[in-house]
Amino acid sequence: MRRSALLLCLISLLAATFLLTSSAFARTNAGFNIATKRLEAAYKIALFERRFSKDGCYPPSAELAKAIHKSTKHKVGVAPNTGHLAHLNEVYVLRQGASCGHVRMAFRAIGGIYVLDSVQGTIRIQGRKGVATPGLARPLRSLILATKTFHLTKVDTAPRLETFCPGGRYPVGGGMITSPPTGADGDSVYPHSYERLGAQRGFHVSVVVFDPSPGSTTPRDVTVQALC
Repeated sequence: MRRSALLLCLISLLAATFLLTSSAFARTNAGFNIATKRLEAAYKIALFERRFSKDGCYPPSAELAKAIHKSTKHKVGVAPNTGHLAHLNEVYVLRQGASCGHVRMAFRAIGGIYVLDSVQGTIRIQGRKGVATPGLARPLRSLILATKTFHLTKVDTAPRLETFCPGGRYPVGGGMITSPPTGADGDSVYPHSYERLGAQRGFHVSVVVFDPSPGSTTPRDVTVQALC
């Protein structure tokens, strides 16, 4: 076990060349049209369901569809693949390709079929090679590291820690650093789940404060980083 819990996960939900300084998208709204908004909202719920599942997997397609419908109040269907999307403007959870760590969703709009793939990390318009939405592909520039430090003292908790990019920048990825280092019996703060917050323009890490000897818990500082 490493002496410090260091997580550096430069994930590319859109692409490594995503525009960092654009002001085209609002901080509080995901997506840029009905298809991407509905799919991104559905994926947030899928991540939430996976985080609290006992086996660490995405729920089965029908179960996930019910959870998304309950949270969004929109109709959500289940389809074997993108060739069986019966209704326009409705999110479908796809069975094809689904597995413990892989979820696919689709949305049939007038402009085409939008497909969200958790492995590829994008929303793409089916049949348009290389077209990923939303966002514009431009060179990375003006990179800065945004950080926020949290002081954690309570064991057996799983707080959600966030840091945000300043000045309208967008995050490429992020990570976390804990201090002091991991104890001899493994007591430390460990990352449980993490996500690049595209719409909110930041990075979050949900952590687990673990201590097998809670009678003498060592307080720890966790610094969450976002590369902006």
